[in-house]
Amino acid sequence: MKPISFISEHTAEYALVGDITQCLMQRFSSVIPVYFWATREGSRVGCEYMQGRPVKIVAAYARRPKVQEPGQDWLLVKINSQLFQAAALGQQLGIPVFAGVPVVTSLTSFRLGVPCCWFVLSPKCSSDGDCEFRLSVADRTTERSSGSNIMGPLSQDEIIRVVEDHARAQPWEKASLFIREINRSGTQYLYSRFVPGYRPFFLLIPAERGDCMK
Repeated sequence: MKPISFISEHTAEYALVGDITQCLMQRFSSVIPVYFWATREGSRVGCEYMQGRPVKIVAAYARRPKVQEPGQDWLLVKINSQLFQAAALGQQLGIPVFAGVPVVTSLTSFRLGVPCCWFVLSPKCSSDGDCEFRLSVADRTTERSSGSNIMGPLSQDEIIRVVEDHARAQPWEKASLFIREINRSGTQYLYSRFVPGYRPFFLLIPAERGDCMK
């Protein structure tokens, strides 16, 4: 039987947003989670108090745990090729790209505060296709090829280190444009037209004005 999902990406986000926000709050005094819309967070009112303020940006994609049957001791995680394209773009823009999955194998075991596993994505040619691997529920180890461009599961210290090393402070005017580019990278060309694809949520980390790299 092929593993299937029992929750959506949006449901997974309920657990993932709090998990990575609490992790980053150990290092940064302010972490703002947003699901960015140009007409809301990117609007004049949304941007009013952000103008001129440098921020670091983190992109995070929710992944659905897949199982063959509820309660089993492993789950399947799939990283779609579009996410590697976003990681390639993020590397250029100074935005680290993570993928996270709640470690649950049934709907009844899903709740706020469940354990989550995080992976950081490296650029990968889209022709390489999707990547799938098993994740052990008990010890959080994975079964995947050694050449995979995925690092993790990450400890909290490793997540913080990735953000410190790779998230580049940008003036908000530029940062909001970069967020739009990451969102557009998830669109797919299907049946002679572009259709919405995968969208991440973002973590905005206000930086000191002197840290801004223009």
